[in-house]
Amino acid sequence: MQEIFNIYTHLIRTYINKPKNIKQMHSELIKSHNEFSKLHNADKIQFNDNCYKIIKFKTPIFSPKDNLISYIEEYIIPECEENDIITIAESVLAVTQNNAYRLDEIQVSKWSLILFPWVSNVTYGTG
Repeated sequence: MQEIFNIYTHLIRTYINKPKNIKQMHSELIKSHNEFSKLHNADKIQFNDNCYKIIKFKTPIFSPKDNLISYIEEYIIPECEENDIITIAESVLAVTQNNAYRLDEIQVSKWSLILFPWVSNVTYGTG
């Protein structure tokens, strides 16, 4: 059965839902991608007439057992000044809330096998 789904996926992705690069995407997506590219390694950002300094912290790899709040209180807050804004990657938050799953833990349904070849297949990141 898995082989039939593999052939189906190959046919859909090869002939119908071909990989798209950023130049083929909607103009708003191109604009957002260009903005992200400019800011990816930036050390400051301009937003609504305010300039914000970006300070990146190297963190350990978090697990569901880790307490993200304790980590922030111990390592991040002492480095902050008044009115600083702390942002957290959604992936880190999901891991510490036990809402992230390893690939081998995910049970794939038949519907997902049928539908996933139709998800945007892009060359510049995840779909």
